[in-house]
Amino acid sequence: MGKSVNCLHLLSLNFLLLFSNYSFAKEGMWLPNLLGQVNEAEMKDLGMKISADDIYSINHTSLKDAVVQFGGGCTGELISSQSLLLTNHHCGFSQIQSLSTLEKNYIKDGYWAKSFEEELPCPGLTATFIIEIRNVSEQILPFISDTMSEMKRQSVIKLITDNLEKAAISGTHYKAFTKSFYQGNEFYLFITEVFTDIRFVGVAPKAIGNFGSDTDNWMWPRHTGDFSLFRIYAGKDNHPADYSKENKPFSPRYFLPININGIKEGDFAMIMGFPGKTNEYLPAEGLEMVYSQTNADKVSIREQRLKIWKEAMGTNDTIQLNYSAKYRTLANYYKKWSLENQNLRKHESILKRKGFDKQFLEWTLADSMRRAEYGNLLNDFSEIYSKGKVFGHALDYTSESLMGIELLNYVLSFKKLIELRRNIHADEKEVEVQLEKTKKMVNGFFKSYSKSTDKKVCFSMLKLSDENMSDSLRPDILVRIKNDFSGDFMKYTEELYSKTIFLKQEKLLSMLNNFGSVEIKKLTKDPAWKLAINIQDFQKEKIQPSYNAFVQGSAKLLRKYMEGILQMDTVKQFYPDANSTLRVTYGSIQGMNPRDGVIYNWQTNLDGLIEKGNLNDDDFQVPEKLKELYATRNFGQYESNGSVPLAFLTSTQTTGGNSGSPVLNDKGELIGTSFDRASEGVMSDYVFDEKLTRTISLDIRFTLFIIEKLGGADRLIQEMKIIKDR
Repeated sequence: MGKSVNCLHLLSLNFLLLFSNYSFAKEGMWLPNLLGQVNEAEMKDLGMKISADDIYSINHTSLKDAVVQFGGGCTGELISSQSLLLTNHHCGFSQIQSLSTLEKNYIKDGYWAKSFEEELPCPGLTATFIIEIRNVSEQILPFISDTMSEMKRQSVIKLITDNLEKAAISGTHYKAFTKSFYQGNEFYLFITEVFTDIRFVGVAPKAIGNFGSDTDNWMWPRHTGDFSLFRIYAGKDNHPADYSKENKPFSPRYFLPININGIKEGDFAMIMGFPGKTNEYLPAEGLEMVYSQTNADKVSIREQRLKIWKEAMGTNDTIQLNYSAKYRTLANYYKKWSLENQNLRKHESILKRKGFDKQFLEWTLADSMRRAEYGNLLNDFSEIYSKGKVFGHALDYTSESLMGIELLNYVLSFKKLIELRRNIHADEKEVEVQLEKTKKMVNGFFKSYSKSTDKKVCFSMLKLSDENMSDSLRPDILVRIKNDFSGDFMKYTEELYSKTIFLKQEKLLSMLNNFGSVEIKKLTKDPAWKLAINIQDFQKEKIQPSYNAFVQGSAKLLRKYMEGILQMDTVKQFYPDANSTLRVTYGSIQGMNPRDGVIYNWQTNLDGLIEKGNLNDDDFQVPEKLKELYATRNFGQYESNGSVPLAFLTSTQTTGGNSGSPVLNDKGELIGTSFDRASEGVMSDYVFDEKLTRTISLDIRFTLFIIEKLGGADRLIQEMKIIKDR
């Protein structure tokens, strides 16, 4: 692996300055177990009054014990001794939607459990605590080398980490996983505690929780009350347990005290959470692929799907309810990728990255050993990314476009059952279990499905794919439609949706009740099955092997690239890309000047929400009760300067996965909940700019105001430890 880089904690400020024109001080998503040796001094210089040990410790309770990964893609925090869990409205949205009906529409009307008995189970939802983080690099790195193929390397790593994880949790109820950092130059093992009995407690009406909707998404100023409440339940031993009426609220190791004394610009702010993924250390060729192919393709495809869904939702209340969560999920990253490309272009990020690559090349060529080790890297990047773009394009159009057709994903979910039933050696109990899962899946699918809407999506996606996929890389079905249907995609779509058994719910369930070879034959001759399998096989056989080769090859080059970068300067600290593990980011409460003549104040208030109210715009409806509270100035203890503080900006680096993360003050007390980034700095997943990168958070005072004054949920307020007037 060239010169040893096992100690990746000694890294380069100079490198970061080449990627940005601004101070490094507030940049970074830091591992909490390393704060003491890496960040504590700087954090205290910025105003932090607690210690690194108060944030992360395995010897006593610490802030990490109050922060969970909520589901698979958000963050939540505990705010009471009975494990009341606070996260974003959009993080809990899909769960709340699944619990809703037209008669009990918790999305539209809100919900506040008046007792523990009224807290609603959320099947499949998890909350994961981090118990311990261990650096296991020295137990892995000596056994792998650059001479290995990527496949061999991964198999060796897996063998070692499987043993490490097993040993780490032996005799406990904990779980464990290992992740690579610094492009595979370091490895950390995470010991976790995963709770599976999570219950829905409360949420404000959608008009508050998603106020501004798509219009305001990623934008500042912001006025959405983006929060929801859940609770973690445990068995009698206070350990994770499957749902049972006998379970009790989990007694946590720690929960966050809430400070409502107020905040001001310049105050220290810290965020803990589980940021999903960043790629800040790509070479120029990689960044160009993101801009011109990956983001561009997905934006184009999603734009079509979203347009169809929005039109359907606007004409039918049932479709509105069933597609709200789907639409919000799809729209969120559509807008993010659009803004990301806009910012990358505006700030000439690819050109700047080329400048850094030139300096990297000059550094490699200045020394014969470095030349031998790293001299061909940039040429290799150029070659591999040019190939990767071709297969990435084909993959996007099969995954985002063709497999964006709901019918096809639904059909493929029958595949496991069919394979099991066909296997004469299959365990009958396993078959029965899968059969019951499939029946549940069928009923769940139809609960949130619109045939007419999906049919329009199907026509649109087939046509779009036909127009954009190359002749050498396209599924056979597109050719068949050209030949057998004279290229009439609408005629093909009409026939597909009228003939398929998969959309005849009662008939399908009847077949599953007596599922044998005859039924399998009917399903596998079905036109929807043939379409889904054709696309899946095409992706698996014609695209995925080449794309996987690109991924493996680029991973190897990126690992070497990062290794070389680290050797350019071994003095300063360097943080790893986000990878859905627990991180800490810090800075201050701070507005910004995004462009000439424009200044963003650091805070918004309830006044702004009322001002935005528009009866003629679905995105800006204001509940009557909130209007009454505002008119009478019934703000309670949450009032500040004649209003209720609503949202604020911090100079902290966050990304997807940080949604729901606690925002903490200098004493580690809760002052807000992170829910978004300002549009001007969305490119921070690839390029950080301190002038433009801002996190948008919901002020905890607005959250409590809504819970108490609008929701009337005083019982929840009573659970919390609220600090006021020290």
